[in-house]
Amino acid sequence: WSSGVEANVIPTILVIPQPLNIFNLTATPQTNAALLNWTNPASNFDEVMIVAKPISGFTTIPAGTIYASDANFTGAGTAFEGGKVIYRGAGAAVTVTNLVGGTTYYFRAYTRLGNIWSTGVEVNVIPNSIVIPPVCGPDGKIVREYWNNVTYLISPSITYLTIDSRYPNNPTSRDTLSEFRSSNKGDRYGERAKGYIVPKESGVFTFYVTGDDNVDFYLSTTDNASNKRRICRISGLTGETQFNKYSSQKSVAINLVAGQYYYFELQHVQGTGTNHFGAFWQTPSNSTITLIDKAFFSSKTCSAIALQAATAQYFAFDGRLDGDKAILNWASKSVNETDYFILEKADEKTGEFKQLDIINSWDKNQSLQAFSYSDPNLIDGDNFYRLKTVFQKGASVKGNSLERYSEIVKVRFDRPNLYDVFPNPTTDYFSIDLSPANGKAVDIKIITLLGKVVKQERIETPSVFHRFELGDMSSGQYFIHIQPQGKRLFMKKLIIMK
Repeated sequence: WSSGVEANVIPTILVIPQPLNIFNLTATPQTNAALLNWTNPASNFDEVMIVAKPISGFTTIPAGTIYASDANFTGAGTAFEGGKVIYRGAGAAVTVTNLVGGTTYYFRAYTRLGNIWSTGVEVNVIPNSIVIPPVCGPDGKIVREYWNNVTYLISPSITYLTIDSRYPNNPTSRDTLSEFRSSNKGDRYGERAKGYIVPKESGVFTFYVTGDDNVDFYLSTTDNASNKRRICRISGLTGETQFNKYSSQKSVAINLVAGQYYYFELQHVQGTGTNHFGAFWQTPSNSTITLIDKAFFSSKTCSAIALQAATAQYFAFDGRLDGDKAILNWASKSVNETDYFILEKADEKTGEFKQLDIINSWDKNQSLQAFSYSDPNLIDGDNFYRLKTVFQKGASVKGNSLERYSEIVKVRFDRPNLYDVFPNPTTDYFSIDLSPANGKAVDIKIITLLGKVVKQERIETPSVFHRFELGDMSSGQYFIHIQPQGKRLFMKKLIIMK
């Protein structure tokens, strides 16, 4: 062999580029929806994928690329940990729809470069919910509850119905009546008809009842059932149109106000044989005793705010505190000419009113409608709201403007001292009073002042006091994030001294 020649080399290390996470991920609550915005990295990514789920956050990193996306949050999960992919692409915003208002949703955004996914960034939000109270005005229905096999000792009596263990919360059946009478329901039963009478004229009314067997008829002085009093009764039986057998069949003269809701309740008990009941009246404009027509009664009351709007020139708007949420109520007499409403809230720092949500009228054929909106994201102190009505072009409103602002409404929120943490300062553990969570799951995170999560724990069924072990955590100041299921996030400061 020859003496040989020699060379040396340093192999190149293959560096696999890593995808960069997105920046500035935010989630803005909307009505049963959420708007997500973010900033994409300038390089090192092919696409963004966002996974959503309610209740708690994510710990998994995606694998592969076979994930179908749909921003409508319905159906089974299409990703890991029961989550659903609600976005894939290179955009910077998505509106997720069909969420449940008042529920906490977690969104984790990942970026992909080739076959590698980033660790992801996460945000959560509680979508707003909207509750639509009934339209003002009678709906022509009476709620009727029926109890079979009512036992009586000697003869039928209302008392035997009211002492029945099933009364009033567990009727055999429940339906609605379209007229204020009933007949031929069988033997040995009791029933209750209830609802609201809404007179169309003010003045003196006189009520009558007929029945076979016993009947008691109550009328409230308001729409509140607790104010009811008995105005007519039958302790025997009458014919269906026999109005003068008992003096108790006829009420005294009663003054009612047009458009007001008056709660009523009629109880009827039947023994055996024929059976019926009926409710009649004389009105200020008609002295003939007539069956109370369905045009004058309703199965549900109208919200007070809607009643206010019904007698106002145009509009009513108010707000109140309900626990840790603001409830905004409004009603308008011009909804059939309204395009939509914009609910605005004053910014905490600048005082400038910013859009909170857009609410569409729910029936363009109904001019008078009432709405209620819940805002769970309150600041400590005064929260200011106003409502902008945007009219349709050609609407017959005063002035030339197609926009109209309400008066400003204030809702004050003084945050209670919930979720006490003790001892604080501490050395190796702390306890949290979790009684405000009412037994629902709670997520607890300990976060450094720089925002890094150093410990986290989920308590599925919290007891009153929960002990959290700190282990080898270093001395210093931290934040405790306390996230009850479906509630707003609470934050406490923690000091560890070792």
